Amino acid sequence: MFPFDLKDILNITVVLFLVGLPIWLTLLLRKILPDNYWLGLLLGLILVPFGHFYLKGGFIYMIFLTVFAFLLLLFTQNDVVLGITISLASLALMHLRFKVNFISKIELSS
Repeated sequence: MFPFDLKDILNITVVLFLVGLPIWLTLLLRKILPDNYWLGLLLGLILVPFGHFYLKGGFIYMIFLTVFAFLLLLFTQNDVVLGITISLASLALMHLRFKVNFISKIELSS
């Protein structure tokens, strides 16, 4: 009778919650504690693609990490290796973003 039943609505709600909550938390922490290096690294490690919203311009890095995860999934079928590799890649990328952000602030101030 209806195009969606209760199970579909519940699935959509859970997916929106699992995607929306990390993005909301990251954006809130960016507003409350801006440019905190250790918090940024922690968010990049725990909230793998969504932690990159902590610094401005994080959407392109989220897309990059998602594509990297899908490509890595083609080469390895082991979820543990995939999780560890994508987490370390996210951590390294967040570290590089902080370095570039810090260097650009020094160049702008001098």
